[in-house]
Amino acid sequence: MSKLRLAAASVLIVATGSFFWSCASTPAIAATGPAHPIVLKIENANGGWGSGVVVADDWVLTCRHVLPAVRAGDFDVKHQVPHLTKDLALLLVPGVKANGLRIAGEPAELHQDLFAYGWHLGDHFVKTRGFQGLNPELMSAPVIHGCSGGAVTDARGQLLGIITWVVYTGTANGWDGYALPHVSGYTPLGQKELDWISDMQQLHD
Repeated sequence: MSKLRLAAASVLIVATGSFFWSCASTPAIAATGPAHPIVLKIENANGGWGSGVVVADDWVLTCRHVLPAVRAGDFDVKHQVPHLTKDLALLLVPGVKANGLRIAGEPAELHQDLFAYGWHLGDHFVKTRGFQGLNPELMSAPVIHGCSGGAVTDARGQLLGIITWVVYTGTANGWDGYALPHVSGYTPLGQKELDWISDMQQLHD
């Protein structure tokens, strides 16, 4: 029986113009609020940061490019398991507790409302709102550095996937002082990804 109860942004730069959506076409950014109970700040050994989602007691899902991870929230990372082909990694973090967030179980529909949760710049926890793009891995919810590994949910709070990347415009006056977020992407959590998480948990328990 699976222990799952229940995601990060690598950066690409585009020089100009429209790629998939412009920032002006995205819905307003939702108000910053308290950290989501299952989205933790991830610190890596190189002084960088990201986000991670608690998928079961003692287990946190993040992005492979966030590794090597040393801390998840207030807890030390004991072991990390990178996915062989996807930008995902599973962290063994003794002490973290799952809070019952459910996985949606099916992909988002085109134009469906989505919500992204992550640690912007590793400092501010932010929830943003957008919609599903034509490609299953595209969304318009704006995210920036530090959101890698954060959660993408539907309007009911069910987990759809893990934030993995953001494309920036060439405008050097954005939230992070470098550029404006332009379009973002995530790794949907399908059955293959869920099976991988369960297999890795059983292997390392």
